[in-house]
Amino acid sequence: MLRQQKPWILLAGLALLTTAAAAQTNGNAYFSSPINWSSTPNLYYTVSGGPPNTCGALVSTRNGVPLRGANWLCTDASGGTTKGPWTWANTPGDQTDQNLRIEWPDGTSTVWRDHVWDKTCPTMRRLSSGGSPPTSLSGDAWDGQWGAGFGFGWSNVLTFFEDTTAHTYWTPDRTGYTRTSPWPVTATVTGRPGFYVTWSSSAVAPASVHQSGHTYRWAACMVDGYDRCAADSYCAIYTFTY
Repeated sequence: MLRQQKPWILLAGLALLTTAAAAQTNGNAYFSSPINWSSTPNLYYTVSGGPPNTCGALVSTRNGVPLRGANWLCTDASGGTTKGPWTWANTPGDQTDQNLRIEWPDGTSTVWRDHVWDKTCPTMRRLSSGGSPPTSLSGDAWDGQWGAGFGFGWSNVLTFFEDTTAHTYWTPDRTGYTRTSPWPVTATVTGRPGFYVTWSSSAVAPASVHQSGHTYRWAACMVDGYDRCAADSYCAIYTFTY
């Protein structure tokens, strides 16, 4: 499955701007958060050091489509201003703005910034074979195209091995299902940053630690910046009886 590359990876392309284009910069600008999830504070956009008492157009590529809004922002006498707040709840869906800036009437603009609203839950899938117990645990996961996707700073896969009959858990440092509370084991994730990853558990509970007649649940769950997802979306769960 191919997914579009993360929007901020495209920032590397800014290094290829010509000297003439770089000279067009007129004013700094930044978002209060580069990515907004459900738990992120409301979003603000601040401009400083721009032309005083001037209105400029919003220029961006939003979800892959060029966007321009005339007279979207007006500075004060010091060449600065702040717009917002924008809320996660009132944003209709995943939204990526690339190379967003304010373009002034003389053709100059603020520095370019990217921003992402993430409102889509990741989806997990187990691809490894079943069994009682299985001999491996692996799969893949994908996220919405215009959300934040999977990053090193906020995305990981945790696996859990539970004896649901005894309400105990197994980890690689134990000879059986002896832990009395959930204990995650970090899986290996390949594909970050991006919108599609594969994952695999480096260790699974061997057959010798299972008891006849007990039911077990093995789960792999994506830890992601978006914290309002249901378990059937961001967890791949396999249940069996030994």
